[in-house]
Amino acid sequence: MANSPEYKGKMDVELMKKFLSVKWADGGGMLPDNVYQVIAVPQDYEMWIHGQNYSGWEEVNLKPLFGNEREISFFVFYFFS
Repeated sequence: MANSPEYKGKMDVELMKKFLSVKWADGGGMLPDNVYQVIAVPQDYEMWIHGQNYSGWEEVNLKPLFGNEREISFFVFYFFS
């Protein structure tokens, strides 16, 4: 779905939320056994967290937690590796 001509090169937070709301079997990103879904936007110091099947999307502003770009890049690499 994300690599289809309709979406290629157009991915943003709202489109990613849409993609993650579609079941894996239907070509989306929602895996049946996942508890959390996470979207990270490192250049904006933002992270979105969703408790699958029990909460909405919550934005986490990371700017107050990090003093510079190097620190946020390390966090995103470490957290998502």
